[in-house]
Amino acid sequence: MEFFKRFLRETSRMRLSKHCRDLEMKVDDWSESLRSDGSISEYISSIMLWGGPGRVMIKAHFDLETASAWAAHGLQMKENEVDDSVAIDFFREFCNLQAGYLRGVLEANRLLFGISLPFIMAGDSEGMFQELQGNSVETCAWRLLEGNHAVICTAEIEIIDPKAIELVQPALETLLIEEDLKKASGADDGDVEFLF
Repeated sequence: MEFFKRFLRETSRMRLSKHCRDLEMKVDDWSESLRSDGSISEYISSIMLWGGPGRVMIKAHFDLETASAWAAHGLQMKENEVDDSVAIDFFREFCNLQAGYLRGVLEANRLLFGISLPFIMAGDSEGMFQELQGNSVETCAWRLLEGNHAVICTAEIEIIDPKAIELVQPALETLLIEEDLKKASGADDGDVEFLF
């Protein structure tokens, strides 16, 4: 489980960096509690994967200022030209990219998962999600940051078949190393896909 949490953290950093046209994202732990209104930030972008091995819900908690700044960089626009709806969609697409990547690498290792559409919720929905978590759900939270901007990512993980996840760990570890090497060598194509 600890490796899988680290895999989620590192691949989210890589996906967001690429989505923002190679902004140098850093990642660190986040262990603060919810605000008094039950939120972490203004908005939540969320997506879910589920299948025989288990279920993973990935969320990005963000504010419009950060979303606008990173969307402007990723879309090569001026920040004041980014509409709120475009900034929000930019984070919806980030969750889609992260979950799509995760699903792809798991399928390449014969673990089949369905994937939901990414959706946006009000930030105070997080309190409700925490109330609904069962005993078998593990959570993790991390912060992705660049300059003065940051987003909090959370994941709710329910592993039904831990052996299946353990069997793919070596392949996932290799992927992390390959992604870092590709980035260091500049071999990444740098293309950013953004769907409206």
